[in-house]
Formats: sequence, structure tokens, C-alpha cells
Amino acid sequence: MEYSLATIDNVTYQMVPVMPGLLQYNVREDILTSFDVDAKKLANIDYNEGFVLDSHTQEHIHRLTPQTATGKKNKDAWKVILVIKNIEGDKICLKAALRNTITNDISLITSLNTSFQKGCTWRMIKTYDEDFKVCHCKMIAPLLFWDELKKRLLQ
Repeated sequence: MEYSLATIDNVTYQMVPVMPGLLQYNVREDILTSFDVDAKKLANIDYNEGFVLDSHTQEHIHRLTPQTATGKKNKDAWKVILVIKNIEGDKICLKAALRNTITNDISLITSLNTSFQKGCTWRMIKTYDEDFKVCHCKMIAPLLFWDELKKRLLQ
């Protein structure tokens, strides 16, 4: 199966094909490094969409680890590859790629703080930080996320 990045607005991108509404726990590195991000830059309207690169902290691991069977099983096995953050007033959105150090697979996760969750229609899953919940959905992110992730994986 061939994977690619798709967009409908030249601002946010998602990996296709992917079943909608699923957490992306077991993405292979070779899939993520195969994306032609440079070609997407030509039509891209907003590269970072208000997101900035953020630090790799234990606090972020707690904010990004869902309290699901898979999340609990791998709680201590995830290492942060990339975190980007958007802050609008008191609303915080984190988008991250975590490597499972046991399987070497990559998880793509979006986590929102309580203020951001108000009015959200997505199913939300508790994390190990009471103020954050993970979106039960596929990764939809600005090109910054996909570009930086590919660069870090190829290093």
C-alpha cells in the first residue's frame, strides 16, 4: 500500500490512507520518511499554522500518553521524537510523534488542555495529566509537523 500526505486546504495535512477516527499507534518509520514534503511546500499556504517546536519533557509524555490499553502498556516505552505546540489564550494544543522503544513504531498523537476541549466534538481520552486529553482521531497537522518529523527521522 502506498501512503501519502493529503490536504483539502493547503494548510493542514494528514496521512492517507488511514481509517478515520483511530489513534495512530503503530506507524512505521519508512512510511513517514517516504512523504514528499518538499513538493507540498510549493502549494502550502500556512507552514506552521501558529504552531512552534516545543521541548521534549516528561510532562509532555504525561500529556500525550492516553489511558488506553495500548497507552498503559507502553507508558514507559515512549520517547518523544517531536512535539509542536499552539497556544491561543488559555487553549493549548500539542501534536507529537512518539517512538515506542520496544517495537520501534511511531505514535502520532494530538492532546488538548481542558480549555481547548470545551466545544470539541471529538471523542477525548484521559491522559496522565488531569488537564489534558488525547483526541481519538488521526493526525491532522500543519506542514511544519510532517516536515520536521521527516527531518528528525532521517538524521
